[in-house]
Amino acid sequence: MGDWDEHQQQFINKLADTEQLFNEIFEKDADGLIINGSERQLLLELSKRNNTILNKLKSKEFTVAVVGLEKAGKSTLGNALIKRLVLPEFEERCTYTTTEIRYGAVDEAIVSFYTREEFNKRLKIMFDEIEYDGEVDIAAMKLETFKKYWAAIKDDPKKANIFERYNGTIAVDITDILNGKEELMTLLDQPDKKFEPDEWSTYKFQIYITGVVGRNPDKTVIRRAHVPHAVKNVVIRAEELGDMKNIVLYDVPGFDSPTKLHKEQTLKMLTAADAIILVVNTGTNPNLTSTQIDMLLKGATDSFGVKLSEKAFVFGNRLDMVASLQVAQSNLNALRKDVVEKFHIASDAHVLGGSARACLEAQGLIKDVIAKPKIDEWQMSDGVEELHRQMQYYYDHDRYAVLKKKAEGTLKDAEKFLRNLLEQYTPAMLARQEAGGEHMLHAKNQLHNFIEQSNELIRERLEKIHDEAPFSNSLKDNIDKIYPLIEDAYAPTVRKIENSLVIEPDNVYQTTKVDGEIREQLQVVFIKNIVTEVARLTEGRQAELRNELVENFLENMEMPTNSRFRAELEQSVNKLFDELLIDGGAQCYFNPLVERFTTTLIEALILSPFATEERFKKIKINLPEFISLAVYYSANENNEQKLAPADNSDERLNFFSKLLTHEGFETPSRKSSAESAANNDALNRNVKLIKGFFSNINDQYIKKWARQFADADIKFDGNMQSVFRQKLDDKIKNVNWNQLSSTQQMQMFDDIIGELCRGKMPMFERNKTDRSRFQSTAKGNQLEDLHERGKELKTMRSKEDMIATLDADIMILRDITVKAVIKAIGLERAFISVIAKNANLIRTSLEKEPVGYEKFDKWILNNIHKLKEFEFEEIDRRNQSSDTRRRIVNSIQQLLDKM
Repeated sequence: MGDWDEHQQQFINKLADTEQLFNEIFEKDADGLIINGSERQLLLELSKRNNTILNKLKSKEFTVAVVGLEKAGKSTLGNALIKRLVLPEFEERCTYTTTEIRYGAVDEAIVSFYTREEFNKRLKIMFDEIEYDGEVDIAAMKLETFKKYWAAIKDDPKKANIFERYNGTIAVDITDILNGKEELMTLLDQPDKKFEPDEWSTYKFQIYITGVVGRNPDKTVIRRAHVPHAVKNVVIRAEELGDMKNIVLYDVPGFDSPTKLHKEQTLKMLTAADAIILVVNTGTNPNLTSTQIDMLLKGATDSFGVKLSEKAFVFGNRLDMVASLQVAQSNLNALRKDVVEKFHIASDAHVLGGSARACLEAQGLIKDVIAKPKIDEWQMSDGVEELHRQMQYYYDHDRYAVLKKKAEGTLKDAEKFLRNLLEQYTPAMLARQEAGGEHMLHAKNQLHNFIEQSNELIRERLEKIHDEAPFSNSLKDNIDKIYPLIEDAYAPTVRKIENSLVIEPDNVYQTTKVDGEIREQLQVVFIKNIVTEVARLTEGRQAELRNELVENFLENMEMPTNSRFRAELEQSVNKLFDELLIDGGAQCYFNPLVERFTTTLIEALILSPFATEERFKKIKINLPEFISLAVYYSANENNEQKLAPADNSDERLNFFSKLLTHEGFETPSRKSSAESAANNDALNRNVKLIKGFFSNINDQYIKKWARQFADADIKFDGNMQSVFRQKLDDKIKNVNWNQLSSTQQMQMFDDIIGELCRGKMPMFERNKTDRSRFQSTAKGNQLEDLHERGKELKTMRSKEDMIATLDADIMILRDITVKAVIKAIGLERAFISVIAKNANLIRTSLEKEPVGYEKFDKWILNNIHKLKEFEFEEIDRRNQSSDTRRRIVNSIQQLLDKM
């Protein structure tokens, strides 16, 4: 995800520039003087491809096509993924029309219909396939006429292949259409029909997707198959799609649909969609059929050159239909072998299995519970959530590679086409210098204005940065996001480590092992987080200043505010400034500076476990660096001139006490007698509330829990009891409570209460003790004394202790970063130094250096006709016919230069 976030704007800009210049080429060459015939058609297709991928990048839209054979459960899986019964579900063939599901601000379904002209074009294609050479119009065609024609085809030996190929496909569609043409024609040219959510599961709506209008007494469906043929598309917008907001889901007719146009729709979706979910009825036939393989191989590579295997998921559905767990596993393995090894349709990680129906039953969306009991009995997952996670991971990570490939392929093909085109022409030099000489001279005379104004502009902006300290303040404001606590961000990571260590509820919790592994990961992440945040802040502000400088330059060059060349001129001025900075200029790149002041601290506080020899040695080895941080830490916030070692070592000991003991070295305030009485009242009150809530719990636990709640200033009243119940429900969602031992049940209660209390009271606050508890030894080695004190205070008997200890280290890291590290880095000072130097280099080079002034002359020569576009258009009109080709060629060259 990070890579994509970093680069997507770059591709958006490139594709947007390409779109703009395509439009310019078509506008300037409206008469086809340069590009005509097949070349023009190819350029139109390239432009369409370019716009398609550009719109996809801008909207972050993620199209997913659910495909497969009929009756594989595609619609059921689609419903399970979006957690709503939207798509129709029948045992018989049910999807006649591709249905689009996307997020919308309002829940609604919209059915759009073909115009009569559009429908006749589609009907003509169908009749052309069966070599019917008569006139085709839905109003004039009769069913009897078609039947006679088809009977003649059957009896004609020369056309036997047509009859065999289309008798069960196109012939069926045409028969359905003509059989119900009277009703079908009333739908053509109709305005869109809208349906409210309570109508989505009714035949009134689903007839347009399935043609189904009801059921016979024997439960078979009653179908008016002609109705869906009038439907152009069905779009369902749902507000409550949650994390599926960016996904547009397409439920596509089956591979084995008898309708040829449906097969074309499916093939089109295979090549156009960002991701494909192939649904296979693994309960009946785990191996891929020839129909599936043929369709998948046809769509093996899309129009952008992306392979199907890069974006395909395969879901082995209906595993609840098999007789045993062994058969289910065997069928899924057979499917995986076909998909991964034989036909290379998808990667191994993208092959999953389960039961979409079981998922819907678990959600309470299907009342007739059939599949879920079997899946539960086998202790299998229904597979839908795992599929969703894999798709989300693909969206966050792998999708970048696919879209990047599409974007690069589009740009590469466009560049190749235009270079081949330019080889047919030798662009003449545009004879504008003499005619536009006065404009060039005027532009050059404006340079001194820019130099004066830019000096004032940079001075004002840098003074503001110095006074407001935006980087330091932003780091302080976002410190909790840079260094998040365990429960806020890393609980899944802890669970993953636990799973890898096979930690069971009854086993002794391996606090040291888990603590070590999570710390190794946090150290890397935390360093990356603060470096990335600093880069974001400084690079963004540097870009703002550069943009202001560029705008000031173009304003002095008198570029019109509505200039169509604005983006191009801004880019060219940026390029000019970069050339002026080649000797001596610098970018705002502060990674080494940030790493210098953060790496050792993070290694000591995060990588090295609390109260260990490892942390103690890390601090001793780097003691001068930590003493420097201690000086910054104890300095007056508003008077940095006091950054000098203090004679009194208490301030330093306060700093090192946090690192080694989690205690603030300051003397804590004593509780007043009134506060103590209030605390006892809270304790007694909670004892009564807990006794009333729990049954058969001994006093030992009740007093312990009451004390925890009182210390955290929590009243175990009705609201808190509801919170407790919710957390307990979450923990036992997939657990049989009655099978847990009393010890396990008590541990679960204990865990939840500890979790509620920790949220109100960080560990290092709970561990604050009177300063008198810490006494230096006769040796006076205060660091060793603190280390020993830390080992006395260390508590790592449980997962809760481990997380509390980690969170304490993170809170201390935040504290030291805000009070010391940010001061030590001095981002504003470093930034001001770089920007001031760059601005001076640009001004000096333009004003005094021959090479710089030569570059400015060249820039004016190449861009004066864009700065003064209206004046030069008047010049062009004098010789428009002879100059048209040159302008077109110039536009093409501009596009290539950007590529």
